[in-house]
Amino acid sequence: MLVAVQTLKALWVRKLWIYPRFQQTIAAALAAHPPSVVELEISLSPRMAKIQQAIQELIVASLKVGPGGTQGGGSGSVPFVSDRR
Repeated sequence: MLVAVQTLKALWVRKLWIYPRFQQTIAAALAAHPPSVVELEISLSPRMAKIQQAIQELIVASLKVGPGGTQGGGSGSVPFVSDRR
């Protein structure tokens, strides 16, 4: 409960109304007005690509070095999915 309260405060949400979706009236209202999803794709600028690459290299390096500076902190590879074509 404490985590939820902290999250709401961080998002500046004063009141949270939660309705169970399994009730027939709620399910019918949600089905009558399905959400519209708009997907935006923005390509990275050259600077943004360099920043992303640097962050990925830092993550890989931190996974290779474990706690206390020992080798073997991880597999050494970061699973990353890139949409860049």
